[in-house]
Amino acid sequence: MTIRKIRPGEWSAYFDGISHQMAEGDEGWSADIEVFLSESGDQQEATHIPLQGITYDRRDNRLEIASDDLRHMIVHPREIWADPGDRSPPDLLLVVREDGTRESVVLKRQ
Repeated sequence: MTIRKIRPGEWSAYFDGISHQMAEGDEGWSADIEVFLSESGDQQEATHIPLQGITYDRRDNRLEIASDDLRHMIVHPREIWADPGDRSPPDLLLVVREDGTRESVVLKRQ
């Protein structure tokens, strides 16, 4: 397994594909979201949220992780990495925002 950097021009299609695959299966998906802040340490944003999908909005330059109860926005992503990079959906997404803040999204089958 290798980590792969997803090129910005691929983000919309990549996340549309992930959301489509999640919707097709019989099992549900959940996500753990963690934000890494240098001054205050790591912050768990959400744990085991039932996932509806992940989309990238090119016009507003934001990544949205959606569930019934939560809409987590990652505004102005600069880099997105998938691990493993050869599987969709991956187990882990690492996102670096424009301001350098890092976020991880762990995807799990329920």
